[in-house]
Amino acid sequence: YTLSRSDVSHQADGFLRDISSVRSDAMALGIAAKDILQENSVLSFTVSQPMRVANGRGTLSLANDVRINAPGSFDFVNRDTSFNLSPSGREIRLLSEYKVDVSSTVNMRLGGMYVMEPGHVANARAQWAGFAGVKVSF
Repeated sequence: YTLSRSDVSHQADGFLRDISSVRSDAMALGIAAKDILQENSVLSFTVSQPMRVANGRGTLSLANDVRINAPGSFDFVNRDTSFNLSPSGREIRLLSEYKVDVSSTVNMRLGGMYVMEPGHVANARAQWAGFAGVKVSF
């Protein structure tokens, strides 16, 4: 589990009017077993959540009008807009992998991953991925 806190500085006359401390977190939990299906093999399962903003708010000061005072003299009229840095969802990744050492110089891997709410976007379509590999050492 990883927990972080970020303090952001801003300029009083810039677009970013204010921003709170930002708290983020990530987690991973896995289990691996050796020699389950055959000797010199590893079967693993992992559940994880990539780094995600847990809370934080900010305010932008954006020009939404121009006030003309006299010819050649004008002022921007700004409007403050608050925003939330927390995403709408929580990405969770489920990963499984099987690795076997075929010989002292060759190993093979096969695995898959299922991702729920990718990008921490609520109700985002789930994603699947699979992978296979062979490693040969000389």
